Amino acid sequence: MGSDADFTLLGDIEFENAEALFTWCELGRRVASNSGLIVMQGAFDIQQALSTIPTMDRRPPHIRARRVARHARRAGELLHATQASFAKVPRAFLSEYQDVIGAKRQRKVFDINKGI
Repeated sequence: MGSDADFTLLGDIEFENAEALFTWCELGRRVASNSGLIVMQGAFDIQQALSTIPTMDRRPPHIRARRVARHARRAGELLHATQASFAKVPRAFLSEYQDVIGAKRQRKVFDINKGI
């Protein structure tokens, strides 16, 4: 049973058309978003748990806990950036391949020589 943060589904898609690319990007965006939220919650939980451990040196426990949780928080931020990048792929595809997409549509062009 997969969770909302299961990246294995991204490897199952074959890119046969533009719709498959858009589906893959939406799935990647959703998985990265859910994973980022889970990691950020984990970072908060780590910080809260470590803040309760007493220390023998002069540094307060919450500062030490924040330094440890910083790495997990950074991982959550990177997953948020991954989500944003997945969202940009369809727009980039459409702008870069507009000429190819337009050629397949076979748009009708008015020809003045043929008349109406």
